[in-house]
Amino acid sequence: MRIAVCDDNAVFLQFFKSMLANELESRSVKAEIETFTKAESFFYSHGKKPFSAIFLDLDMPEMTGFEVARQLGQNGNCFVIFVTSHQELVYDSFNFRPLNFICKDPDADVVKDRLHMVAGQLTDALKQ
Repeated sequence: MRIAVCDDNAVFLQFFKSMLANELESRSVKAEIETFTKAESFFYSHGKKPFSAIFLDLDMPEMTGFEVARQLGQNGNCFVIFVTSHQELVYDSFNFRPLNFICKDPDADVVKDRLHMVAGQLTDALKQ
């Protein structure tokens, strides 16, 4: 399984990647996780070897997460999980049929608990 994490905040990106890797490892899921701070880099890598899923920030400077999701919707099968501090956008995200939505929270345990649930959902979806 190949998973991308795309967020313009490099500190959060590494924090989230570490939590995701630990969560998948605890489920005995082998995954290659790549991180991206720019959507253009993600698309380049995705074009060479597609990802199964992307954890995607909504608020990025060059291309919003919604724009990335729109392009992904045209290009094939990749589960999208939005990860953002903009809770008010959860309903707008439904237009892109995301697998789920994780709200960034100052409390790391809140993010970890949500990621635990979403990782289970993702691994189940990829088995089908």
